[in-house]
Amino acid sequence: MSTEAQPCRDKPYSLGPSEGSQLEDFPTTAPVTPYRPHPHPDPLREFTVFTSRVLDRLHQGQQRYGEVGFTWEPSKLIGEIEEELFDVMGYGYILWCRLKSLKQSLGLAIEEPDRG
Repeated sequence: MSTEAQPCRDKPYSLGPSEGSQLEDFPTTAPVTPYRPHPHPDPLREFTVFTSRVLDRLHQGQQRYGEVGFTWEPSKLIGEIEEELFDVMGYGYILWCRLKSLKQSLGLAIEEPDRG
């Protein structure tokens, strides 16, 4: 088995003007912001934004479906939760594939798990 990194589904994603362009080939008008481990100096302050988004989604669901989620049998609710978790995990896989392809296009090392 080849240890060379392969993009997911053997289809690399476009990086912009031309396939395989280097990062410095792309024009930028915004200054480069150094990486910060947290999106905000006080990461817990962002929690209120998160909970507000959750509350908005609950209101949208209430308007669209009524109160059905609160009255479902537990087995029905478990099934719905499981479906949503698979959706979230699927989106995580899609993002991972895109990051892997981007890393490969930039010539960055892609770590392969030790299966030995």
